[in-house]
Amino acid sequence: RELVNAIGAAKELAEARLRGALDRLGEPWRETDDLSSLMRKWRRRVEQTAPPDPAGRGSLDSAQAALGNLLRFLAEWRNAYGRGHGRPRYPPGLAQRHARLAVDTAETTIRFVAATMDDLAMLPPEPAHETSKPLGRRRPRLA
Repeated sequence: RELVNAIGAAKELAEARLRGALDRLGEPWRETDDLSSLMRKWRRRVEQTAPPDPAGRGSLDSAQAALGNLLRFLAEWRNAYGRGHGRPRYPPGLAQRHARLAVDTAETTIRFVAATMDDLAMLPPEPAHETSKPLGRRRPRLA
């Protein structure tokens, strides 16, 4: 039973973190948005807010796409094995390593989203007018 609960909770935590981050960014989302959709919206909004360094943009995009694929796995596994589906026993072949993969996927997503949101909070405010010049402070580039 703990394996099934771990898979379901991992999906719910990742989903809650993405929804919270989108709220903080002022980006709308729908109740029907799945994990992949939430991740795409979050990535798009973060890129608009703080574009990555052009030299690393491709690699970063690939890494974030891979994380998005893992989230899709997490959602599929939650639907197949997670709690709330009234299963009386574990499906054959479900092992602790599978629950660990689900939890690790959620943890990596949550950490990355939280660290990115922390970075965005450190950005200096935009100048009030286009003619204003920043006082030697530059926006940090997100990796």
